[in-house]
Amino acid sequence: MLKYVSSLKPHPLNSKIYSNQSCEDLEASIQENGLLDPIVITKDNTIISGHRRWNACKNIGLENVDVRVEDFQDETIALVELNRYRNKKASELLNEIFHLEREYSKKIKRGRPKKGVNVDTFNGKVRDRIAKLTGVSTGNLSKLKYIHRVWPDIISLIDDGKVTINQAYTESKRKEVFNNIKVTPKNGVKKYDKSITTDSFTIYNKSSMDMSELSDGSVQTIITSPPYFQQRN
Repeated sequence: MLKYVSSLKPHPLNSKIYSNQSCEDLEASIQENGLLDPIVITKDNTIISGHRRWNACKNIGLENVDVRVEDFQDETIALVELNRYRNKKASELLNEIFHLEREYSKKIKRGRPKKGVNVDTFNGKVRDRIAKLTGVSTGNLSKLKYIHRVWPDIISLIDDGKVTINQAYTESKRKEVFNNIKVTPKNGVKKYDKSITTDSFTIYNKSSMDMSELSDGSVQTIITSPPYFQQRN
């Protein structure tokens, strides 16, 4: 089906999720080969998939464009799913994740899990579904959310290719650990009831005078300042 390019309109969520990218490569491709895939739209001419193609067609002066009209139960989910294979930045992936979480949260409120269904299992299925829709693993999905919570400023470095998701995740974990170590000039390490655990070590924010949390024979080396060698029992 052909539609006037001017009659189509972008979906309002598209610009909230995806950044503006150059269309020069698409413009050259369309001029040489034509539009290979139709633009997917709703009945009211709102674009669900094909915003860059639409912009490219406008830029090269096409009047008509091939479209496919479809009905969608949920346009947010459809918008993300149809962009699954798009080359996306970390910030765009996070935008997708947060919009999908809000959308699924609405669905969960409208229809609670059935009686007897474990809530964690239900939420896990939602996480798996979001990972599939966005085209990322559940592990990277969790890592991106953690990085965004602990150190959101580093997301731009992932976008620019200066660090990987795994590198940013590791540094974010270190940052969280050291942010939780409170040091005061008079008392040294401030006492806390909680401990901080990573994949490699555990930090106990307390005096080492009493380390009853540790089992006998589980510690190979102790380094203290000031020394507590006279406090051994």
